[in-house]
Amino acid sequence: MKPLPQKLHVYQAVYALNRAFAFTIQGFERLEELGAFRRKHLQAFKAMAQELQSGANFEIVETLVDREEKEWAHFGGLVRKWQKLFEDPRDVLVEAKRLKRQLAKRKQVQPNKKR
Repeated sequence: MKPLPQKLHVYQAVYALNRAFAFTIQGFERLEELGAFRRKHLQAFKAMAQELQSGANFEIVETLVDREEKEWAHFGGLVRKWQKLFEDPRDVLVEAKRLKRQLAKRKQVQPNKKR
């Protein structure tokens, strides 16, 4: 599986897009503060910009989440392979003893049930 092309650049572009939306929204707010323009129109334009930003972010994030999830699974598999490679066979025996003791404790704690 190939990672997203230039992954860092994709996230930087998303940041730049949202930064530009923030500047646009701040511009409408500043114009509204100045009172030289019809307030209702500026509020409507601001809402349109926010809707566009939210819609764009939704689509972008949905794509990124899907891709990141696939990469997470892919790289998780690679990590497990490396862990197995470096695993000490005696660790399995130690873990088995620990689980055996844990099961024995559970049996002691649970009262015997008669039917």
